[in-house]
Amino acid sequence: MNKYKNPDGGAPSDEALSRLARRGKAKIAIISIFCVAVIGFSSFLAIDRFFIPLSKYRAAVKQLESGETLSASETFSALDGFLKSEDYLDESYSILASGAVDAEDFALAEEYYSKTVNREAPAAMEFHQKAEGLADRYFDLGFYEKAHDCYMTIGLTEGAQRCVESLYNSLVALSGENVCGVPSGFDAPMLKGYKDSDKYALAYRLEVSRWDTDEEIAKNISLCYELGDFKDTAKSGFLSQRLYGHKYSNSDGYYFMMNEYYDWKYNIPSYRFAGYYGLYSKFSGGTFYIGSDEKESWTKQFRFEFSDMDKTLKVYSFRTGGTYTLTKEY
Repeated sequence: MNKYKNPDGGAPSDEALSRLARRGKAKIAIISIFCVAVIGFSSFLAIDRFFIPLSKYRAAVKQLESGETLSASETFSALDGFLKSEDYLDESYSILASGAVDAEDFALAEEYYSKTVNREAPAAMEFHQKAEGLADRYFDLGFYEKAHDCYMTIGLTEGAQRCVESLYNSLVALSGENVCGVPSGFDAPMLKGYKDSDKYALAYRLEVSRWDTDEEIAKNISLCYELGDFKDTAKSGFLSQRLYGHKYSNSDGYYFMMNEYYDWKYNIPSYRFAGYYGLYSKFSGGTFYIGSDEKESWTKQFRFEFSDMDKTLKVYSFRTGGTYTLTKEY
């Protein structure tokens, strides 16, 4: 039964028609509100997901073009692949890496370059060529540490290894036959663990260290034994420092000592040079010589060998061919 039909069978009453109209308007209002809400939400999504990122994207492009590369890279990174932001991000990192190389901050350059994805992109290839060319120039000039770091920036490990070998060989060539006279440079990070670099670095530390206090002397003697057979350091390295202020003797009455004035005193048989003036003494490779460069003559007198943390000293006499074992008195 039509609920709006007049019970008497006539036309619907005015009141019924009015109620119908009001309900129709209510439905229309609800539908309209829903449509407005849908349109508003869609607009919000469009603004949030496209128009705002687009605005940031365009601003970042302008920053990149005007040289504000770091700020641009941060924006492109935050855009997370929006439009061509990844390509621009790669370009930004390549430019930043190039600037770091110019400033010789190779660690920073390597950090930026490692973030690039497309190494075939023009900016990345330009940076690679620039860094390799600079590394080659450093190498040719003998700046092996800079060349090494520059090669590592772009992952050229073969070139970096060539730098390691060249630096090591050049430093070894400057080193003397014995442990004294080792140049600085063996402690370079790139040489860590390479051949005898660590031993050379320790020898240099001993060479420049102080031997004044008992604590310093004990520490340095311990380091000498740590070097062991390397250039016979444990046996005869740093002789004058280890002999200074000490006296060694044995039960047969033989002794060898160096006082606080660096004067040698000993009764172990040695060569005599009566009537000769201007003679000097020197140590080399654990051997004690008398002579002079001017006379172009040096005579071997003694060869020394420490043991037992320097409590024992063996002195070989070149005059008699005998070895005298002495014990430290003080």
